[in-house]
Amino acid sequence: MVGYSSSGPNRWEAFRWTAATGMVGLGDLPGGEDDSGAFAGSANGNVVTGTASVPGGQEFFRWTAQTGMVGLGDLPGGQHYAVGMDLSADGSVIVGVGYSSNLEAFRWTADTGMVGLGGLDPNFLDSLAWATSEDGSIVVGRSALSGNFSAFIWDGEQGMRELRSVLINDYGLNLSGWTLLEATGISANGRAITGIGRNPSGQHEAWLAIIPEPGTFLLGVIAVMRLVFAPHRGATACRGHSASEVRDSQIATGDI
Repeated sequence: MVGYSSSGPNRWEAFRWTAATGMVGLGDLPGGEDDSGAFAGSANGNVVTGTASVPGGQEFFRWTAQTGMVGLGDLPGGQHYAVGMDLSADGSVIVGVGYSSNLEAFRWTADTGMVGLGGLDPNFLDSLAWATSEDGSIVVGRSALSGNFSAFIWDGEQGMRELRSVLINDYGLNLSGWTLLEATGISANGRAITGIGRNPSGQHEAWLAIIPEPGTFLLGVIAVMRLVFAPHRGATACRGHSASEVRDSQIATGDI
């Protein structure tokens, strides 16, 4: 289990917990305000990501027992701000949100570094990556689009796409009256996606989209799909720019 806890006056610190070790603080990054938070761990719990204060802002980190907490920078331009929200099963891929000209979803690997994923609206950038599949090849989140937020799905071949359009056009799902505001979680194989939407009555509801047929989600093969809706309570969007605002948000990545 990972998270954050008060470790002193006005100080929050990322932690990792196991039954064997108990709750262990992960420290912080050099030169910052002794402030950090962990938001996701790898499948075996040996790699952790989150955010920590640095001079002039905050940046996302990757932690292992061997390396400790290592800051991985931020996107070029704008504020010094980045948060790791989720990672692949082996911890080699990290996704989250940074700041370029505005908030922007990102994907990180050791080979590529931190790469901004852009946004759905060509006229206004505001996106955030909530979760990634087991191998890190599929990313889901939310992006500004025509004055609202909309759930997105991203892969390396097709880039960022509006999830609602993918479900309708590629899989024949009837979503009349529904708005999918953000996708907050994805299964290991990428065939189940969860999120928050607005139903035809204008109420917020959680949703679960399932592709039951074997195969890869993004191949475009026609599949029978189910969209299951359940009442949703509580906000899940993280729209702050500071560590305290991130702490106060309800991070709905499935790892917390």
